[in-house]
Parts: sequence; C-alpha cells; structure tokens
Amino acid sequence: MRRIPFGEHATAGLILIGTAAVLMLVLVFTARSDLASASVILCSAVFFLVGIFFVTLQKGDSVDADIAGLLAADAVVSTARHAADLGIAGNGFVIPVRNAADGATPVHFVPVTEGGGIPEIVDTYSYLTDAACPGILLVPSGRTLLTTLQKEFNLHVPEESEAIGTAVREVFEDVLEIADRVETTVSDDQIVVEIRGYRLFSGCVRVREESAKICTMYPCPACSLVACIFAVGLDRPVAIRQIAAEQKTRSLTIVCGILPGPGTDA
Repeated sequence: MRRIPFGEHATAGLILIGTAAVLMLVLVFTARSDLASASVILCSAVFFLVGIFFVTLQKGDSVDADIAGLLAADAVVSTARHAADLGIAGNGFVIPVRNAADGATPVHFVPVTEGGGIPEIVDTYSYLTDAACPGILLVPSGRTLLTTLQKEFNLHVPEESEAIGTAVREVFEDVLEIADRVETTVSDDQIVVEIRGYRLFSGCVRVREESAKICTMYPCPACSLVACIFAVGLDRPVAIRQIAAEQKTRSLTIVCGILPGPGTDA
C-alpha cells in the first residue's frame, strides 16, 4: 500500500542533504586540494545545514486527535437513537453485496431482535419487513473510508483471514496512523481485533456516554472499517458481537462473528 508522502520541507531537506553527500564523494575521489575544492566543501556544509533545517521544519497537516475523534460521534449516536426509536434492538451485521461494477460492497444490517436470520439483499431500501429477519439497512460508517483506501492508497483486501488481519494492522498503524499496535486473532468463526493506543479514543468516550450498545448496533468508522474489511475479504457476513473499551490505555477489543451467508440463521 502507498504510504502518506513526505511534506515539501522534508523532501527539500533530503534533496539538499543528498546533494551535500554527492559533492563530498566527488571531492574524496578526485583528491584535489585547491581553492575550488575548498569552495565545494563550503557549499556542501551549507547544503547539509540547510537540509537539516528544512527537515526539522517538517510539520504534517495534522489535527488534534481528540478533536478528530469527535467528528463522527454525534452522527453515530443519532443513527443508533433513530434505530432504537423504531424498535430496533439487535447487534449490527456487515454484509457484502456483490455487483458487477464494484465487486463486493458492504452494507450494514441491524435486525429488530437478536437471533434472527441474515437477509438476502436484493435492493437498497432502508426498511426490511421480511418476517424471517426484519430490520433496517444502513450505509456502514466505515464504507467511504474503505473505498478511499482502496482507490487512493491501493489497499488490496486479501481473502485469507490471517492476511486480512495483517491488512487491518497496516491500515491502522502505517496508513492512517491512528493506533500504536493492532493484533488480530481468528479462530473458527470468531474474529478478535485488539487496537492499542487508539488516538481517536475521545469519540469512543462520547458514544459510550450515550450507550455502549451503540458500538455493536452501529459502530463509528474505525470499528466499522474492521468489519467491512473482513466482510469484503472473506465474502461472508460479519456480526459485531462485542466492542470493549479501556480508557486508561486507550484500547479497543472488537469481537466479531463470521456467519455462513445470507438466508441462514445468525
């Protein structure tokens, strides 16, 4: 996957430092000791010092992590509250829907109650009134993020569970840089993802002040992204079973279930 590039200051600094190194190598190999060589040494020193100065000026286009964590919090709370007002009380599923144009597109399904079936998605109408598995269909809060990672950062979602876990780690640690460490364990039909040092934890605090149930009903973009990646990679519905948050270490533990497919029991 492509990484976020250097800024202009860092790039200019590295070019100057590299130029200084090349000039010094030329002097070493030519072994000259005249006035021109002294001038080249002086230029090399200036290039090196200015390059170091430019590198130290490098400043990413970043925002405060605690502020960024709050950006989607109220929208997630509002969506979950609306679902609860409609009598929806189940935990959410991310279901991959195949289409000819885009391959697998994840959708988020919230059943009326736990223990129902997994619906066959035939259209994008929000309200499913099928007696076997009634509920509502929503756009996963992490779907746009997944699409952007695929198109702009060349994210390829693998099909093997272990490789998918590696992709999740790279996304959170290296590309988005919103976690210190990510570990994934997949056993049978269960996925456990531990996100440690999560920098956007302020959003988790805000959502869980309202209700911890929101995290499993309609999670915020980061946790939704995990479920979307696994659903698309495995081409199987992924149920969000539990999300635990540890404020002291700013850590999340996401527990998901891998389901057989639409038309079966959850």
